[in-house]
Amino acid sequence: MSSSNVELLAARYLTKFLEQGSKISLKKFMYKIPVKGKKRKRVQSLLYNVVAYLNVIDKALDNAIMKLNISCSLDPKDRNLLRILTYRLLFQNLSLDLLTERINVIKNNEVKAILSKIEFPTPKDEIEFISLKLGFPEWMIKHLLNYLPKDFLTTMLSAFNKRPKTWVVVNLLRASKDEVIEALENDGFEVLEDKDFSEVLQITRFSKRLEKSKAYRKKLILPMSKASAAVVKVLNPNSDDIILDACAAPGNKTIFASFLMNNSGRIYAIDINHARLERMRSLLHSYGIKNVTLIHGDARKYRPETEVNKVLIDAPCTSSGMIGLNPDIKWRISYNDVIKFSKLQREILENFLSLLAKNHSYEIVYSTCSFFPEENEILISRILGSFPNLKKADISSIGSNDYFNGMYGRRFFPHIHDTIALFVTKLVKKNN
Repeated sequence: MSSSNVELLAARYLTKFLEQGSKISLKKFMYKIPVKGKKRKRVQSLLYNVVAYLNVIDKALDNAIMKLNISCSLDPKDRNLLRILTYRLLFQNLSLDLLTERINVIKNNEVKAILSKIEFPTPKDEIEFISLKLGFPEWMIKHLLNYLPKDFLTTMLSAFNKRPKTWVVVNLLRASKDEVIEALENDGFEVLEDKDFSEVLQITRFSKRLEKSKAYRKKLILPMSKASAAVVKVLNPNSDDIILDACAAPGNKTIFASFLMNNSGRIYAIDINHARLERMRSLLHSYGIKNVTLIHGDARKYRPETEVNKVLIDAPCTSSGMIGLNPDIKWRISYNDVIKFSKLQREILENFLSLLAKNHSYEIVYSTCSFFPEENEILISRILGSFPNLKKADISSIGSNDYFNGMYGRRFFPHIHDTIALFVTKLVKKNN
């Protein structure tokens, strides 16, 4: 395999990815790369790590250009090749001579000159030190230090620079857990049963892409993080429940709930995005789900037309807890996004809580895949202050004691639970 081909391919796909802006996540983009075998893995690894440490790489490049005192107008292809090569120099300890020898396609003398001046940037203060060491924006670090101890924060952020473990839930409508484990192991996968949730499995070794396994193609498994599965376990769906899933698409939590309900009862799944609902319809069909009614609607305004006893609000959020899967998230969001989503989340919660406070007796499970308190604890604190006849239900019995039980809900962290960062809580009337 030619090393130069890998770097050139990675640079080409980095250019294509960045050209698409926020239209596609890095995870989805990498999945679609038409490269096979070991070369595919190496290209994906370069893309993932360059995006994860983009601030460090760009600062090193800008410093090198300043040292040369040149007016540099690199086209995107050259800049992205430089980004790939700078990552090699800074994080993989390749010497410049070896790199230049291996990448014999470098014809641009300006590019060669810049590479010769690449050094790891020198931080000006502690915040920038953490930012450059871990590859996170300074505003995010500064903000989170208001809520988390420095050691805890840096350990958490470091964990986000590794792809999280792969989890699946068993489709109990089509197979038993033992049958699913046998199917995966026969396909060359190694599987670990989860200690907390009997329906959840961790894939610890891959023989191929999970999507090519017989278990996946027969829809015996549903890819889902352990933290996301825990949200459904907090909801505790039963076969006689009438559930409203307020922000349902793409539908994984809806499907897992249906598994636990044995395809009985009824789930009304709402989403504001019609295209996402149509994709969800196809996904429901592929898993044999028959107890879900899809509704195109706005969760900020929707009023249930029938009596329900449980509501799931897996709210739109910054998705900051998904950075391990999509490192591009940390460069796309700002504090303004945190405030924007917090406002949207409050509007959705207030819509359903106003009904609960007046004449409904349902439970509400609220969750986000965000680590920002404004979208979670701070929001729930303000909500409970506005609805004095509501309380947070005790959900400490769900899963292990090592989950973070706070005054307003439970937390999952990548460095502790090997899953995405997630917050979940349950709200009920005080007389319940």
